[in-house]
Amino acid sequence: MMVLANNDLGVREPLYPNNIRNKPFFIVNGARDPLYPTRIIDPYIEHYRQGGVTLDYHPQDAGHNTSWWPQVRDVYEAFVRAHPRNPLPDALTWETDGERMHDRAHWLVIDALGKGKDEAASLPDLNDFVGPPAADFGARSIGTRINRIVRGSNAERIGLKEGDTVIRINDEPVRVDTDLSEAFEDFPPGAAITLLVARNNAPVELEGKYEPQIVKPLPKQLFHRSQPSGRVDLTRSGNTVRAVTRGVAAFTLLLSPDQFDFSKPVTVVANGRTAFNGRVRKNLRTLMKWAAADNDRTMLFGAELRIDLTR
Repeated sequence: MMVLANNDLGVREPLYPNNIRNKPFFIVNGARDPLYPTRIIDPYIEHYRQGGVTLDYHPQDAGHNTSWWPQVRDVYEAFVRAHPRNPLPDALTWETDGERMHDRAHWLVIDALGKGKDEAASLPDLNDFVGPPAADFGARSIGTRINRIVRGSNAERIGLKEGDTVIRINDEPVRVDTDLSEAFEDFPPGAAITLLVARNNAPVELEGKYEPQIVKPLPKQLFHRSQPSGRVDLTRSGNTVRAVTRGVAAFTLLLSPDQFDFSKPVTVVANGRTAFNGRVRKNLRTLMKWAAADNDRTMLFGAELRIDLTR
């Protein structure tokens, strides 16, 4: 998801992180990955975990490679065995922009966007992200070259100036492609620091303490929203389906005899109201339609049940 969020990739389709709650994830990430190191990825992992995503996260002391595979293989294979494919899950969430090719998840099809009766004003949204508190040294840089110093900051008190290039920190050379926030990440607050910088083509040594301001980041959206979307959250227990919706005018449930007892009534409660309660008949045309679409013997649907939320 974070790769797709990179603006440099030019992805223009809307992305809905809530949808990943439908699947379990096994995630491996290198601490020294040059583009996505674990220090950047970890807060997002925790955000998804707190938001209900099933994930097994294994950060590794590695770069952008698979050198970790021998150590992780057994754990990964155990994860795969513990999470067999479930074609008919009892809980589903799906959000879409209304495009036909993006309207379905398993046995749920979102037919039309719009305002439904008694719909939720809002639903917990994994697209809303607040990162953890972060240390702000007060130097804004491109690599190790400083282009701005925040007034009153730790960097200003130590004596850094715009245009300085940091060469060493405590006698350790700093790579030119290293962001200064990364260079200081292992220093505890209060640690003594000595900086060697290049200023007007001359070396300058600065001394002080690492005393950054701890800043709580502002909330942000992980993925830009430029058009309305609709969402349905479903749970099934026996022949009863409960749905909570936002921005959806109608949806269809695909009913499988492996999931529903067709000899008994089916009940659908949408946004707290009983939207359907009755027997559902098997339909051969429905069976053939979805069998041709899915080509999957574990997803054979005997009936469609359309729920109109505008009534």
